[in-house]
Amino acid sequence: MIKADLALIFPPKENFWPLDSYNISLMPFIGKPLFMRIAEHVLNFVQIQKLFLLHYGDLNKKALNGINFCKDLEILQLGLDTKATDLLEYLKSLVAERLLLAFLACDLGILTFHDFDELLHESSIYVEEDTEKILNARAAIRENSRVSPNIVYVNASKERVILYPWDFLPIVQYVLDSQVTERYISPEAKISESVNIVGPCHIDSEAQILEGAVIKGPCYIGRGVLVGNYALVRNSIIEANSIIGAYMEVARSWLGMFSETHSGYIGDSIFSERVHVGAGFITANVRLDRQEIRVKLGTRRLNTGLKKFGTIIGCSTEIGIHSGTMPGVLIGKNVRIGPGTLIFDNVPDGAVVYTTQQIRTLKND
Repeated sequence: MIKADLALIFPPKENFWPLDSYNISLMPFIGKPLFMRIAEHVLNFVQIQKLFLLHYGDLNKKALNGINFCKDLEILQLGLDTKATDLLEYLKSLVAERLLLAFLACDLGILTFHDFDELLHESSIYVEEDTEKILNARAAIRENSRVSPNIVYVNASKERVILYPWDFLPIVQYVLDSQVTERYISPEAKISESVNIVGPCHIDSEAQILEGAVIKGPCYIGRGVLVGNYALVRNSIIEANSIIGAYMEVARSWLGMFSETHSGYIGDSIFSERVHVGAGFITANVRLDRQEIRVKLGTRRLNTGLKKFGTIIGCSTEIGIHSGTMPGVLIGKNVRIGPGTLIFDNVPDGAVVYTTQQIRTLKND
């Protein structure tokens, strides 16, 4: 097997709001950070000798605990003003006698990259010199020269490209279909006798699924997750230590660690970590005219390519009871939304949103 060094780049991506753009690669995805999924895929084709992690934000060192395929690790924090040209020069400086593979760690497109084996048969491949295009390219795979340095720079495969946070929704389904193909229930999980499990699923240790709940696979129920009475979870990823309350339905969604829900409906949505929604919370995920859902991002209105899309909620956001969201709404981190509030538009980070109402009490004659 060919030997290579691997460089994973954790770039800031403004388009990923309201998710944390600096640490998007560290988000658990079926219990493992995204960058580990890339590394495991690369291991199918090469023997990794040294791993370089280049990041712009604060790197959570706990996410590195699962690295067991490479003992030689180097971590470099880049300044937010680092230019693509400087990044390329640094990559060139890393090249030794082995091939260097460089990936944007937040792009899951590598999971469906099928020409990788043929690419590695080339004796020498390097990135094009027009480096300003590198970090913004949608699909950049270049084979421009057979002279040193030996760098393969892959931004994303052409099959799946992640530019915006809602691009994770089809990726969730792809990963479930490819990674959860059979039923696994940890012996340390507690499953009530009346629970109905249909299809492939992975239920991790210390998970609890209470009476009357239904799990329709493919699904991933993470470590320490609680699924309440008569809840329905289907085609979804529920990360560690989250709570799915009684009578809640979660469909085709990804809920980050320590998320808490009660009754209601969550469809085609993404929750970052520590999101708490009160009882009766409902996401609208389909337009009345059944057309493609558009999203407002800054001054732009963008087509998502999705006809089912609920909401994306940033970390540490609290939403009161009997609230809801219209299709394609983005809600920032550290937001507080009062009870009985229907969200029609994006909510910026740190905002407080609530509905006022006039209550009149009439006396009977």
